[in-house]
Amino acid sequence: MPINVGTPGSNEAKYTIAIDQTIHVPNRLYFDKITYPGNLLQCSRVSSTDAYAPGQFPQAAIDGAIATAWQPTGNGSASILIDLSASPAEKVKQLYFNWGSRPPRRAVVSFGNETAADCHGEKQLSGKVVRVPVDVKPNDPFDAAEAAAAVVKPYVGNETLVSVPGEVWTGKWVKLEIEGCWANGEEDVKGATVAEFVVVGGEKEE
Repeated sequence: MPINVGTPGSNEAKYTIAIDQTIHVPNRLYFDKITYPGNLLQCSRVSSTDAYAPGQFPQAAIDGAIATAWQPTGNGSASILIDLSASPAEKVKQLYFNWGSRPPRRAVVSFGNETAADCHGEKQLSGKVVRVPVDVKPNDPFDAAEAAAAVVKPYVGNETLVSVPGEVWTGKWVKLEIEGCWANGEEDVKGATVAEFVVVGGEKEE
């Protein structure tokens, strides 16, 4: 039986399978295509002990796509911890954030080589830790007139770019902590969103 894989007429692979035969079709390795140049975090292992909104997983913060986002259930302090222990340390050049439609009020990025469990069993950075505070301000606020006009344009979201001076290196662990949300009001106490968190490397450790 013939099997065609791909878009007809373009990059189409053709296979033939017989009864009781097995074929292997290679899949697209999404993690091999870095969507932000120099990104050291895309598709790394990530964990969080904070509750998140339905479908808004912690992994979405570093999956390379702004169409998905991590969102804690509440607007209190929440964090994700990213494991870079399998990669060599690199000097940090920049931090880039796409917050989606709900940027947090405060954010801090921490780099370290050691972790320890706290009294709640949550893994925390320990030992020498380098913290980089992030000044977050919405740059793509909701526009009611634009929404009413149903303007069709590419989605961008609220963005923040931070240049990191000095000798800041990635280490084995990277932690992003957020708190508050610019969209919060009397009836809105939901958490902020992180559509994409990027650490841009400069040079590798020798």
